[in-house]
Amino acid sequence: MNKTTIIGPALALLVSLTACQSSVANTQAACLLEQAQNPCALLTPDTLQPFLPEGTTAQPSPTVSGSCSYAWEGGRQQTISVGAMEFSAPLEDSANLTGIRSFGDTPEAAKARFANAYRSRTEAEKAKMGETAAAAANAEAQKRGADSSLSATTADMARRMFSNTSWQPVAGVGDAAAWGGIGKFRQLHVLSGTVELVVALDRNDDPEMKRADSVALANAILEVCK
Repeated sequence: MNKTTIIGPALALLVSLTACQSSVANTQAACLLEQAQNPCALLTPDTLQPFLPEGTTAQPSPTVSGSCSYAWEGGRQQTISVGAMEFSAPLEDSANLTGIRSFGDTPEAAKARFANAYRSRTEAEKAKMGETAAAAANAEAQKRGADSSLSATTADMARRMFSNTSWQPVAGVGDAAAWGGIGKFRQLHVLSGTVELVVALDRNDDPEMKRADSVALANAILEVCK
């Protein structure tokens, strides 16, 4: 048996497998985009059930188009401060799916855009983002008739929030993923083919567990579109 006899069928098999994988990715992306305005068709009670405490059920909360949210009592408590007083109150667990959108014309273009959008920023870039956010917040506050002191406070809050933006690459879900956001607000951004979706499962006070939970939920959501 010569090399041509071996290589020919091998190349044909490789092309076939690549085409099959591309077809699966395109089908999943189309399925996700189809539910962009109705993500609760993907994050269903059945999809969420394995992540709930035993004996607990949850239904979607009223929300805006393009977003799906659930909340339930998981036994956590939070401390609320009012002046010099502090008291404990229940802290609901929650699950969210939002931000389903096309992220590029081809998987390659989408992956390149995703990598740039959710990369670690330099301190100079963070500072620039903070100043841009501060200027926008200040302009909006003045537009609404706020006095100069309130406008300055709003601008400073926006500056500090956007200067504290960070992202971490995450493996094991989609074609690419990043965990992060602004300040303490963290979500999982996932790229599947040419489509991005944003997932968050908050049922644990440990940040690492929140990330792991969000990855598991994102994989469950992607399974719906296989």
